[in-house]
Amino acid sequence: MAKKIPYQPANNWLPLTPPVVLNTQLAAFYELAQAQGLAFWDFLGSFFDKLPQGIILTDRVGRVVILNPVASAFLGYSPEEVIGHWNLWDFCKESAPSPAFQVGLQLGNGFPDEEVEMQARNIRKSPYKARICGLYGRDGFLLGATANLGSLAEIRAIEQEHRIMTRKVSIGKIVSALAHEINNPLQTLRTSLELGLDPRKTHQRRKGYLNVANHEISRIVQIITVLRRFYPADTNEKLSADVNYSIQIALGQLGKEIKQKNIHLDLDLAVGLSQVRLLDYHLQNIFLSLLQDILDTILPSGTLKIQTNSGSFDWVLISIMDMAIRSESDLATDPFDPMASSDREARLALSLSISREIIAEHGGMLELTGEGAKTFAIKLPPV
Repeated sequence: MAKKIPYQPANNWLPLTPPVVLNTQLAAFYELAQAQGLAFWDFLGSFFDKLPQGIILTDRVGRVVILNPVASAFLGYSPEEVIGHWNLWDFCKESAPSPAFQVGLQLGNGFPDEEVEMQARNIRKSPYKARICGLYGRDGFLLGATANLGSLAEIRAIEQEHRIMTRKVSIGKIVSALAHEINNPLQTLRTSLELGLDPRKTHQRRKGYLNVANHEISRIVQIITVLRRFYPADTNEKLSADVNYSIQIALGQLGKEIKQKNIHLDLDLAVGLSQVRLLDYHLQNIFLSLLQDILDTILPSGTLKIQTNSGSFDWVLISIMDMAIRSESDLATDPFDPMASSDREARLALSLSISREIIAEHGGMLELTGEGAKTFAIKLPPV
């Protein structure tokens, strides 16, 4: 149940200018709660707790006095940290000029109903639209304001639609990259087969063309293998993964290459990290792709540093970096671009592109950062 505080009416209430149509039933409850004190105030709070709509209620100066559970779930703030400490406009996205309701509450005057955007604690979420209405007593004085963020079912439907659209965009990008990568060897394969089967060519040349065709088939198989690695046919895994464990698994698979290049590993893995909202096999293959890209360019006897820690709201932060100082030209190439020139670069880029889309699809972020050192920075949401 939301935390309640007793309402202490001010002695200098101002009349409405001009009069506004009021929500008489709620206003009557509000006036009664002010008059009867804490007991009735608890009753009013319990009434809001049962509503399927997200509701915020303020006193006449805009201070939040009720944040019901649905509104708390939408915005990500607990009643304890908001009630009595925040004003209603503190939830609103920064804008100029100030919302009409803010000016009205600050002056103690009436204000027209207004639709505003309220930003959740998780800034990656889209803002919620809220309808702000004034509450006025029987004598026409301003009592406070209500913000209605809509019903839980409506918001969940909007979020589901957004997830579906994000998924479609991710699939589109992956399919586009995959089509490009398969098209190149297919074109070479077709030409090589035509020349290899041409009876006018010498046996040696025809054999050479067929060898080229065989190489291009291997390229296609490797590309499909990348895709199958990220999207196996069947899985019953939960959407929950351990970051440190997945890093250790990926390092184990690359142990031979790390030993051959005499790479020094500098691991700084924080304990007590939250599980992240990804499938285990996805996270392990994402780390495998990132580490393969680093190992492809790291100098022998270089240092590979991997660091994990907790960020705000239990988000998990990961950095994977080649500690060698690089020139700007070395860092200019986009490792996520599947249009890379060499076969190995193209396969890595496709793998990294899929990794970035999977992370973005689950609300996280993957980017190449760092000044001088090549660093992959990852931010993953908790379960």
